[in-house]
Amino acid sequence: MEKNSLKCTWSLSKDFNDHEKLKSQLESHKKELELCAEELEKREAKNESERKKLSEEISENTQRNHSLQLAAIEQQRADEKVLKLAEDQKRQKEELHNRIMKLEKELDEKQALELEIVQLRGLLKVMEHMEDKDEKED
Repeated sequence: MEKNSLKCTWSLSKDFNDHEKLKSQLESHKKELELCAEELEKREAKNESERKKLSEEISENTQRNHSLQLAAIEQQRADEKVLKLAEDQKRQKEELHNRIMKLEKELDEKQALELEIVQLRGLLKVMEHMEDKDEKED
């Protein structure tokens, strides 16, 4: 019976040791799982923070893009106005140039007529002088 008792004690001791070993392993696994859970919570919090940050950046970029689009439209309008002003100025310059050419031509014609008048007056005086001379000789 003592042998049985020893066997029983030894078996009980072995079972107890196995139980303690399993208990220790379970405790170790439990701690690992708790650490993993903490790590996951930290990652989740970090992901949520990054998600909010990205959402804010997207919102800011959307606003910036909208502002840039408005600025581009405004710049395009300004460019179109400048182009129209340049075209108007070119047209006015051409009109003024044509007017100057016309006035210069009219001035040349007037000066030619004035010169012709002066020449005709001179010719008239010469003819009158010749008549007077002819009358005096008679």
